[in-house]
Amino acid sequence: MQRTILYSLILIAGLLLGIGLLRYYPYVASMVSFDRRFTIISLEGSTAGKLELSRTENPKSIFLLVADRRMDRRWNTTHLETRLGLKISQILNERSIDSAVFDRKDAGLPPDHYLPTTEIAEQIRDAFIALQAYRESQQIYRQNQVTVNILAHGDGCLATLTAIAKFQIEPTRMILLGCAYDGSLLETYGETIRNTMQLTKVKETILTQSQSEWHDWLNQPEYEELTEDQWLEKQKVMLKEGIDQDLVAFRRTVSVFQRPHNRKWLIESKQLSYIDLVNQVLKSSRVLIDHYPSEFDEELPTDLITRNSVRAATFGPRYTFKVLPRTDHFLFEKDTPPASPVENMMSRGNPFKSLSSAFLAIIDTLELKEP
Repeated sequence: MQRTILYSLILIAGLLLGIGLLRYYPYVASMVSFDRRFTIISLEGSTAGKLELSRTENPKSIFLLVADRRMDRRWNTTHLETRLGLKISQILNERSIDSAVFDRKDAGLPPDHYLPTTEIAEQIRDAFIALQAYRESQQIYRQNQVTVNILAHGDGCLATLTAIAKFQIEPTRMILLGCAYDGSLLETYGETIRNTMQLTKVKETILTQSQSEWHDWLNQPEYEELTEDQWLEKQKVMLKEGIDQDLVAFRRTVSVFQRPHNRKWLIESKQLSYIDLVNQVLKSSRVLIDHYPSEFDEELPTDLITRNSVRAATFGPRYTFKVLPRTDHFLFEKDTPPASPVENMMSRGNPFKSLSSAFLAIIDTLELKEP
């Protein structure tokens, strides 16, 4: 009996150790290099802070990785650990592609805080300039005619387009992942809110009313600032009146955009047009844009991706669009469409997920697509 208990404890301990090693290997590998082909170089990126450039022996190109909102250089937030930045860096390095990462200014901020897209765009500009300067100083880069490119994800897509349009940086290629837009940034947020409500199985009558309220709110010429305390007073009145809790939750989500600390983001995001930015970038630069939204993105509605696909055909030959099949928002393999937010959260916490084969196929062809 005692031996059985002992063997069981050893088995459980071994299992936990194995899970821990699997989960944290990318982090350990990034801190302690086991492969002499890869070297970590620290660069000063002004507003981007310290850039971490992972160099290979015989590089073919450089990719600056731009994460989704509130994510650090490893693509983690205070509420979500994806380590996607680490994984993508290592995948690129294995293919002789150097990768550079940085912490977004909004990394670690609470979910109810939004920074203006132009502030992230400034970081992208400074990181890109630092990489360009370093590239020009290295003989191996000049010898191999290495180009500096950008791989952006989620909210980072629009920030990258803004950086190119506003600050005239010119990567050779930009890859957009986990994003889709068909209007302003604020309009897109409205669509993602509705998508979340649909996944939560909110009643159709509440969906209809919330959409009507969103349309009216979106078209307001001005927005009053609304603090958390002011909102709580409004919420008390609504609950006392028996207003549906899902409608109250929707109104709370919208009220967050009116917080004093989000005012700059609100004003800018209402004016920031994806279509205008793409047209401006294609007109003022020679950059090639490859756009790959995910088929089973749990944050983006399917019809938004479809409309984006139709719009993409109008942008010309330097803009390519392809949906990554069986892929979720963070580029992991997914066999079924998005479910409820709770199920999506459980899926995101699964340490045994594999990166999407469709995404890996895109990475495998990068060197073949170099102009």
